[in-house]
Amino acid sequence: MNVRGKTITADALHCQRDTCAMITQQGGDYVIGLKGNQKSLLEDVELYFRGIDGKECVEEFSTLEKNGGRVEKRICRKLKDIAWLQERHDWPGLKAVFQVERTIRANRKITTETSYYIASTDASAKRLLCIAREHWNIESMHWFLDVVFSEDASRFLSENAHLCLNAFRKYALAMQKKYVSTLPKKSSVKRHLVDCLLNDQILLKVISNTRIF
Repeated sequence: MNVRGKTITADALHCQRDTCAMITQQGGDYVIGLKGNQKSLLEDVELYFRGIDGKECVEEFSTLEKNGGRVEKRICRKLKDIAWLQERHDWPGLKAVFQVERTIRANRKITTETSYYIASTDASAKRLLCIAREHWNIESMHWFLDVVFSEDASRFLSENAHLCLNAFRKYALAMQKKYVSTLPKKSSVKRHLVDCLLNDQILLKVISNTRIF
């Protein structure tokens, strides 16, 4: 697989020394989630972020998005100096460590989630946040394919059958998302798929709302 000049994103399951080394040796970069499977590295990163006093040690970038009654704020904080961390852990290709804090306000409730990442590219906090979000968009699509369309439970043995059905599922998902976005009242894609099964008129509206070419 040619990864030269590309940035590979992955969840914490793939936060492994061998994986990171393989990517950088072939001329690529990585941005990978950091969780408990790399316990000592995660603990050092969390401890350092908790001990930061002021913003002189981090580069910060934030975004604020409003969608209906949902407000989501994201703050990316990138450590300016990780020499101490690299000396302690000697991680392959490590050049950046950053934190993404997500605060979501919806239905009169506020939830906060903090994620940590390691990267082999010394990009800006703005760019690193963009990369992390692009990875989530891919994860979100695969979640829909698995949970809504039960793709992982498919028992077809033919690779061609899987490829064809995958294309149809993605097209159906795109049609549903486009139609749901036009509704005055927000509805989940999963619920709307059920509505299409029970009501032919709703299904026809979804189809007629989408241009194939």
